[in-house]
Amino acid sequence: MFAPWVGIDGDGSSTVEQTGVETDCSSGRPVYSAWYEMYPAAPVYYSVSVSAGDHITATVTRTATNTYRLDLADTTKGWSKSTTKSLTSKHASAEAIIESPTDSYPSISGGIKFTGVKFNGTNLASTSPSGLNADDRGRYTWSPSAVGSDGQSFTMTRH
Repeated sequence: MFAPWVGIDGDGSSTVEQTGVETDCSSGRPVYSAWYEMYPAAPVYYSVSVSAGDHITATVTRTATNTYRLDLADTTKGWSKSTTKSLTSKHASAEAIIESPTDSYPSISGGIKFTGVKFNGTNLASTSPSGLNADDRGRYTWSPSAVGSDGQSFTMTRH
């Protein structure tokens, strides 16, 4: 499994309010899906079509003390989903991330580009972000680029 997502919490907490897309492998073929998760609850999958190369927008908004709106859209296919859920959480971090719980990161030409990244309405570059690597069992490492000149973009690439 390989999943780019955005969310609140995760780093330094036991909860995560997140939404994104993922690629799984089934019988040697990719299977794409869209989801949200209010961890520690299990992910909830949307019944929508996602394909490699689609442009996805995702936002997680804290709308009240323990209430979150999770918005996900595929601007290539033209669908959007919005879910509002409650969870008692710590608000320890905000993240734009790629993750593979199985440490199975694929080779993606050009990497994964995150654009329009803002936290609490503030450009990524103005938040003193921490860039973390994702390791593929020691075979490859996915690393974030420097924040782009627009202050809102970066690319995760495998090397």
